[in-house]
Amino acid sequence: GQRVAILGGSGGVGSLAVQMAKALGAGHVYATGSSVDLIKGLGADTVINYREVSIVEEMKGLDLDLVFDTVGGYDGWQAAQGGLKKGGKFISIVGDGGSIGAIIRASIWRNAMYFLGLGASYKIFLTNTKAPEVESDMKKITELVESGSVKPLVDERDFELTTASLGDIIKASMSHRTKGKLVLTVAKV
Repeated sequence: GQRVAILGGSGGVGSLAVQMAKALGAGHVYATGSSVDLIKGLGADTVINYREVSIVEEMKGLDLDLVFDTVGGYDGWQAAQGGLKKGGKFISIVGDGGSIGAIIRASIWRNAMYFLGLGASYKIFLTNTKAPEVESDMKKITELVESGSVKPLVDERDFELTTASLGDIIKASMSHRTKGKLVLTVAKV
């Protein structure tokens, strides 16, 4: 029954993370996002609407075991510091953005602070592509989807693979305003 927060609960990865946290037994799932009804429908117990309240203030004292960041940037890290319990973990799939050097420096600094007892454990999540670990993970995800515990969310927009629409899908992806995964349709030639 861990207490988990998902930063970016309606995006492609965040929407899956909310559902997976619940399916894997999280006791309370917090999620950030402005699509409150959608995120609650995915299984979040509490939605923090960043358009109406300060995430930093709302996460203070939540005693979280884990914060999973799908948005990136310093703000999520800062908010997590007030919400994570001692020994809690912060995992990001995007880091702070910027150059790889900046991401590495931030990771080193935050983990140094953790070892000094002045912050949470900080990890940048990279997908494991080696068998048998990835096979085991994919099997578990497949079981969750096939059982109906996790339902992949697909954005309502459908982009065609054309020179003109390629820019549109990139803009949509970078906007951090998608609802689930984006679809790129390839026409048969």
